[in-house]
Amino acid sequence: MKKAGILLLAVFLLFVIGYKSESCKNTLTNHLARLLAGASHTAQPVCKTVSASPFIAHAGGNIDGHLYTNSREAVENALKNGFTFIEIDFLVTRDGHLVAVHDWKNFGRMTGIPTDTALTVEEVKKRLIYNKYHALSGKDIADIMKRHQGMILITDKITDISLLAKELPFRERTLVEVFNRLDYIKCLWYGFTPVYSLPWKSDDLKNIMGLDAPWYTLPGIFLEKSHAQLREYAATLCQQGKEVLLYTAGSPPDVDMESDDFLKQYRGVYFTKIYTDAQRSLSAR
Repeated sequence: MKKAGILLLAVFLLFVIGYKSESCKNTLTNHLARLLAGASHTAQPVCKTVSASPFIAHAGGNIDGHLYTNSREAVENALKNGFTFIEIDFLVTRDGHLVAVHDWKNFGRMTGIPTDTALTVEEVKKRLIYNKYHALSGKDIADIMKRHQGMILITDKITDISLLAKELPFRERTLVEVFNRLDYIKCLWYGFTPVYSLPWKSDDLKNIMGLDAPWYTLPGIFLEKSHAQLREYAATLCQQGKEVLLYTAGSPPDVDMESDDFLKQYRGVYFTKIYTDAQRSLSAR
């Protein structure tokens, strides 16, 4: 099966590089996805009914009013408050390890030591975020997932799928956001569940409309009048029973996407879950 998989991936690469038809590329991608999803070396995809809650803890979740820390305390707090889905940003350190960091510049700002270049994992772990919170390595996140068997991880900012597979063994509980067909197939090869990011540009959206992915991310800009095609496609995906995860980037300034009214009006129509920055307790829901 391994040799057959390598051959399929080689064909896929040749096809994507050499063929101009986006429709044919989508068809081949769908065929490869079905083959890999049924392969013995891959994990079972994440169950879509694993959590009825619409909320995903964004960048580890809100901790004491601080956002985007991706910290140990934020993740533990979100789990304590009943979150199942935790989104974490990842970067690769200078010495080749995963760390929960959105970008080096902001990490330097939050830790009070300016930096705009990659650090080692040891350097990252030595710093405190806002003088209080602890940064996470890939190993730390794996340990948390081992202790919290119900946790579902959603990754962002990571394209090194082989490194992800090496440091995060719980592939059946890991969703990986991807931005192209090749990473989509690589995720399936390694046993992860890929989440395809819907593009903002209409021309790019047309190119992936034939892709049959089960999970997608949707930008908040879909509500803008100029993005009617994206809005219509999101509605189609929901009608097809796909999981569509909404993040608020690009949302109109006069729309509160985390309000109860917004959720009642649009959840199930354009999206199924939403990344939240609010301090929430889902245990009581």
